Amino acid sequence: MDGSKYLSKIDGLLKQNRLLGIVIVLMIIWNLSNWIMASGMQSRTQVVIMPIGLEAMQIGNGRASENYLRRMARYITTMIGTYTASTARNQFMELLDLFDPKRLILAKEMFEKIAMEIERFPSISSHINWSGHHPIRYNDKLLQVSVMKDRLVNGVITNSSPSVYCIHYEVVGTRFSILNISERDRNGRGEDENVCSGLESDVGIEVSIE
Repeated sequence: MDGSKYLSKIDGLLKQNRLLGIVIVLMIIWNLSNWIMASGMQSRTQVVIMPIGLEAMQIGNGRASENYLRRMARYITTMIGTYTASTARNQFMELLDLFDPKRLILAKEMFEKIAMEIERFPSISSHINWSGHHPIRYNDKLLQVSVMKDRLVNGVITNSSPSVYCIHYEVVGTRFSILNISERDRNGRGEDENVCSGLESDVGIEVSIE
């Protein structure tokens, strides 16, 4: 029996297996590289929103454009400040979609409590308008919105008071999340004053229904 023939075949198979192993390792490295690159690109994704008839709004990479923040502030303050006894609960529940998941349970509990209080007085409603020459101030963590809040009884305004909504938020990737909303009285304070200073993003949901 010619042993060298079999040894040659075995050696050839070993070489093929080594080559196959090298190819598999290279494929794994290639796939890992692609995954790392894709993850990095996703974290830097910029989403540009073009509403009909409006300027572009941009969000991504942990930041949002001024137009995006203004539209979001308008939506949030309207949903929380302009309501009737029949619409308040649905508006608050819709607003929950914007909350950070870690704050969602607390926000839901507080909104449920506020909605129940509003529903006790079906003749009372609320309406807000942004007020001042510069109603909104913002940075990368906080939206401060100045409003004039009207309290109506049977459709008649019985009280108007200047208020400020302090909206703590964060942008993670392309998601805007509310961390906290609080309402502050603006009586005697100028529109350029930082009414929301000293407030923390984890103080809870503090919205007045007076």
